[in-house]
Amino acid sequence: MPLVEVNDLAYAYPDGTLALHHVEFTIERGESVGLVGPNGAGKSSLLWHLNGLLPAGPTGHEHPHPGDAQRLVGKGSVRIDGLDAAVAANLPRIRRMVGLLFEDPDDQLFCSTVRDDVAFGPLNLGLDQHEVAQRVDEAIAAVGLEDVTDKPPHHLSLGQRKRACLAGVLACKPRLLAFDEPTANLDPRARRQFIKLLSELGCAKLIASHDLEMICELCPRVIVLDQGEIFADGPTSEILANEPLMLAHGLEVPWTLRARCS
Repeated sequence: MPLVEVNDLAYAYPDGTLALHHVEFTIERGESVGLVGPNGAGKSSLLWHLNGLLPAGPTGHEHPHPGDAQRLVGKGSVRIDGLDAAVAANLPRIRRMVGLLFEDPDDQLFCSTVRDDVAFGPLNLGLDQHEVAQRVDEAIAAVGLEDVTDKPPHHLSLGQRKRACLAGVLACKPRLLAFDEPTANLDPRARRQFIKLLSELGCAKLIASHDLEMICELCPRVIVLDQGEIFADGPTSEILANEPLMLAHGLEVPWTLRARCS
């Protein structure tokens, strides 16, 4: 059984904007998958469905299209390790399995110290103090923030704040990490550090990003999403090297693949 199963997923926002349409894919345990597409493609909306931040479920519209958008709330199914994300009783377990990292770390950091932020998730899992402390220490060490554990998160650099967010998610021991633009706005050094960190994580990853060089480095497989629909799903080296496909969906062939073909 795949870790992630998305079947015929469709979603429209309350204002009628159709964000996703007939989206289907699976992710295996330990697999790293890139999610690429232009701005407004629906990448963030898709990530939010994976831990129930947006609802999926039947609406009676078998094949929704933009004309149905104002009547459509959510359609299709999202299953994480066999659990249906549309079932409210499953959400606590699903949210323990799926760690979601937002593009802006300030949307996730709100405690007075880094240690408190990293501890927030494990504490809300109902773990005892000893287990929480152990998980916090392990997660902080994994992201290399041992020297700033007692600092306020807003005193950290952007790269450090992103690592602090990752530590908070790792402390909950997820099976899938879903990243929304993890390298956005990082300087070259911080970007390299974060990519190295991601490469060392053994759990499954779905990485939504415009950083196609990073996708080439970390993800053997890539999904191309545009206007809420999947247009390609397969080997990264083949799909991202397909210039007509890339141009048709507001993307460009990354230099790494151009160099291989030249």
